[in-house]
This record gives sequence, C-alpha cells and structure tokens, in this order.
Amino acid sequence: MEKVYISGKVTGLPWEEVEDKFRAAADLVRCHGSLAVVPIHYCRKDWPWWQCMKQCLALMLECDK
Repeated sequence: MEKVYISGKVTGLPWEEVEDKFRAAADLVRCHGSLAVVPIHYCRKDWPWWQCMKQCLALMLECDK
C-alpha cells in the first residue's frame, strides 16, 4: 500500500483547526486506497518546532509521496 505524507501549516493556528484540516486530508487519501501518514499523530502539541520537524522528516523518508 502506498504511504502518503500529509503536510500543511500548523504553526500559529488553533489546534482544533489543524486537526480538522489534517483529518479531512487523511480521509481523502484513504478514499483513494493509500495509507495516510498524519504528522500531528506523531508530535505533541507542546513540542518545539524543531523537535516536530525532526520527527516529521524521518516520517517523510518512509513515505512514497
């Protein structure tokens, strides 16, 4: 199964808005038969930007798109 990394703006946005946007994007990816990799599921809200980016870059390298 193809793995698709979902990316989008997080910094400076309300967390609920971020969750809604990432959920909608992941649902669309799943409807097309791919596995959605959602970065907010792998980072904590209280982590600094650099820590999330370090985690997310590792996740992206495991994805097909």
